[in-house]
Amino acid sequence: MKPVMKGRRYYAEKRLTPKQSTALGKSKLSRSLGTDSWSEAVRRNCIVQDDFRREIDAAMSNAPDEVARNYRVWRQSYLNAKTEDERESTREQLANELENRTINAARFHGIDLDDHDTIDCLPETGENIRAFQYVTGKRVLLTEYLEPYLSYQQVKPKTADQRRASIRKLAEQLPYVQDVTGAAVQNVVDERLKSGAAIATIRKDLSGARSYWRYLVAKEIAPEDSKPFDGRYLPNRSKQLDTRRRAYTSAEAVGLLRAAAKKPDPALADLIRLGMFSGARREELCAMKVADIADGYMTIRDAKTRAGLRTIPVHTRLQPVVERLIGDRTDGYLLEGLTENKYGKRGDAIGKRFGKLKTRQGFGSQHVFHSLRHTLVSLLEEAGVTQNIAASIAGHSKQGFTFREYSKADLRVHMAEAMARIDYPDLADGDMA
Repeated sequence: MKPVMKGRRYYAEKRLTPKQSTALGKSKLSRSLGTDSWSEAVRRNCIVQDDFRREIDAAMSNAPDEVARNYRVWRQSYLNAKTEDERESTREQLANELENRTINAARFHGIDLDDHDTIDCLPETGENIRAFQYVTGKRVLLTEYLEPYLSYQQVKPKTADQRRASIRKLAEQLPYVQDVTGAAVQNVVDERLKSGAAIATIRKDLSGARSYWRYLVAKEIAPEDSKPFDGRYLPNRSKQLDTRRRAYTSAEAVGLLRAAAKKPDPALADLIRLGMFSGARREELCAMKVADIADGYMTIRDAKTRAGLRTIPVHTRLQPVVERLIGDRTDGYLLEGLTENKYGKRGDAIGKRFGKLKTRQGFGSQHVFHSLRHTLVSLLEEAGVTQNIAASIAGHSKQGFTFREYSKADLRVHMAEAMARIDYPDLADGDMA
């Protein structure tokens, strides 16, 4: 939010969502910027908004550490102090309160107040020390700077959510920056391996945590030159169970289509039909619009890679399906009635329906909707289609410099010829109705 003028001074403000309001006990955050200059207010506002994000994150994180939960208000008071004198006053007040708590704990346990060695061993004393370190910044919650870090990342919302979730999961076991050492991270990795987590997932989480850690080092929150996420041991991939996606056979693909039609789930059946005869990814098909179908070709615009942006022939088996889906319409999505998730993707819900369907048909984790891409590529290979034409249809990058280059018109002709060789022997005309 932009600075707001109140009286003769600008203020930084942050409106809170209902959940944030519940956690913080207020509807918005507000703090004077101490200036009547717009340019200076804008500069200070950026700094204060970062403070607001940390405060909100601390309140919403449900920190597993009891000290952080109990002393969150003290921590914010210390961070928000405008002068060093105010900060010193907060330190003194906290020190006095914690000293009184230690004395009360000693009396409760019947310990002589002069027996400092015994008092130092009390669990309450250790907690009080940790509280003082937390409030004064000697111990920092691992998630405290997570939101500012994510705000600087130029990644898709889904990727940001995945990184947020993985770092918060790590913080459940290592709540503070000071807890994060190479050995501690390895222990976390070992536990995840024992629980059956995929090595690829662990690698991805380590990579995201490594990036966040570099940010903490740059902010001088984490020790300089510390690299607790580097060099962690993971088993060799070749020794793990084969988890690669596998193609459906021609008969298996037809069986899935018939199962969807029998259920009945017309939208899912149509998605399977489109996948079988286009090799397109689920989201590519769900994002396809009526305007993307013209002159016997379909253009795929919502692709994961540059190579995925392509125009491919509509297979003759698929033509009546496409015509039925379009009807008299001139706009809108090819597959109507699909709902978007929070990332704007239309294929999530129908993808889950496909997952349940293929599981009921006896397929495991190696078979997914994406496997239909592998099926089409396999059929192209069996039909003797050259690798570069098959890559153009599937939207794969062409490797090396030995492939023959075609003009746009020639490429369309060759792709149409290649697609004409493809069919599913077990498929009946009624399956495409």
